[in-house]
Amino acid sequence: MPGALEGVNILDLSNWIAGPFGTMLLGDLGANVIKVESPDGDGCRPLGSPFQQGESHFFMGINRNKRDMIVDLKTAEGQAIIRDLVKWCDVLVQNMRPGAADEYGFGYEALRNEYPGLIYVTNTGYGPHGPLKDMPGFDMVMQGIGGVMHRGEEQPEIYRYFPPADMATGMLIAYAVSAALYHRERTGQGQLVDTSLFGTMLALQSGILFFGENPPPFVIHDIVPYIPTYRAYYDANRQYFTIAALSEEQWRRLCRIIGEEALGLDEQFDNLEKRINHAEELIPRIQQRFAEQPREHWIAALNAEQVPSGPVFTHEELREQPQVAEMNLLPKVQHPVAGETQMVGSPVVFHGSPTSIRRPAPMHGQHTEEILRELGYDGSKIQGLRDSGAVRQWQAG
Repeated sequence: MPGALEGVNILDLSNWIAGPFGTMLLGDLGANVIKVESPDGDGCRPLGSPFQQGESHFFMGINRNKRDMIVDLKTAEGQAIIRDLVKWCDVLVQNMRPGAADEYGFGYEALRNEYPGLIYVTNTGYGPHGPLKDMPGFDMVMQGIGGVMHRGEEQPEIYRYFPPADMATGMLIAYAVSAALYHRERTGQGQLVDTSLFGTMLALQSGILFFGENPPPFVIHDIVPYIPTYRAYYDANRQYFTIAALSEEQWRRLCRIIGEEALGLDEQFDNLEKRINHAEELIPRIQQRFAEQPREHWIAALNAEQVPSGPVFTHEELREQPQVAEMNLLPKVQHPVAGETQMVGSPVVFHGSPTSIRRPAPMHGQHTEEILRELGYDGSKIQGLRDSGAVRQWQAG
């Protein structure tokens, strides 16, 4: 059964995380994605660990369902290849610094009149305008400048180990391309689409960015929010689990379950704002109770009373959960060098146009000659490009 985007051709000139993740999602939907890398390769290729047979799991996890070629964009021959690829593609995605694509001759303004149906997606740190537009953008920087790392003057800055700005921007790129394709279907017109890590970082905080004149303090635990009933606690075995009791009824149920029924009836804690204001008093008291039993006891008791709760798993524990297998969230893929690898599958299930993993992440330059032949280049021309260093081809073994 074909995917929703079967027949859509995507030229992926992006590097690192956000752009490649976004184009992978589009590839999962059936799009034909060609990834173009420099001779040095995507910045994520050497990122680890872990590595499997020398191949980065990080790179493999965000680059499946693509073919790959090596093109030196600094050469005239390489720039000509990109322009030939533009004739073929419906969508171009790039994350070069502002102005770089224009210097190479394939910026949006250079292409829009000749290819009015082209959907041209840029991904930068801070967008194409403004005082920060020329600054490079990496997720670590975005977590700091985007306000999510700061936890108050008395608290350490916390870096989220997974890259939220990068990964969420990738999702927004896939969202934007899908919408732009629908717009083109209705109007016949492509368009320029700008995405930025900075904009994504603010969008992720849409419901919490502004607290008014008196924001609540950030207190105590490094790994959880500051609300006493919306955080992680440890059990009798020092294993962590989470609770999410935000309503007044859930608060009273929680208190009954932990043997603190009087606490649930106390007027000084009878709404969420009061509980936040008394967090330094409530958290140790709740923690003392939770330390009396193993987390399995508490999770079962809380969920039975409609108070959401769950364990804090390691990656190893997560991998073994039956729910993961039931949802096919960690499928296995055969890689030409790494062998059998496991990666995160699509979390979205299409019942009429299913996603699929048709190919693993490509080797660096694995399909260079194959793609050039599809563009009409003959053997002698391809050899000339290889001799000049404008392109390279991966060789097995």
